[in-house]
Amino acid sequence: MNAFILVNAAGSRQPFRFQFQPVAGVEHLAKAEAAKMPPNFLVDELPQRLAKAPVAFHVMAQLANPGDQTSDPSQPWPADRRMVDLGTITLTKAASDNAAAEKELVFWPNRLEDGIEVSDDPMITTRFQAYVISFGRRSQ
Repeated sequence: MNAFILVNAAGSRQPFRFQFQPVAGVEHLAKAEAAKMPPNFLVDELPQRLAKAPVAFHVMAQLANPGDQTSDPSQPWPADRRMVDLGTITLTKAASDNAAAEKELVFWPNRLEDGIEVSDDPMITTRFQAYVISFGRRSQ
């Protein structure tokens, strides 16, 4: 959704968006079937799935073309944009106490590795501000 900027050692800048694609593919439930499921069925199902086998995701970068906007995450870029595989994330087990782990987790969307910068997307700062409040409430 949000656009970021890759910056190489020479200072060249390339806008991109992350995509996390499940290696095993995507399964879709029919709307009627999904309506019958409990609210947290995906979270509840994950430990059972991980007990059988790891779950992996390709970390992809969708590269913007010149002129693609970066400030509005609600506007998709055309599907023909170049995709670069950045690697794979593999989950092997769930936290033994997920409720406790959730209270410890902090995700800052603007805390990035060297070579990646925030774009002009205002939602990144807005999300950061909301997450600060959320973490403060969870840690009380």
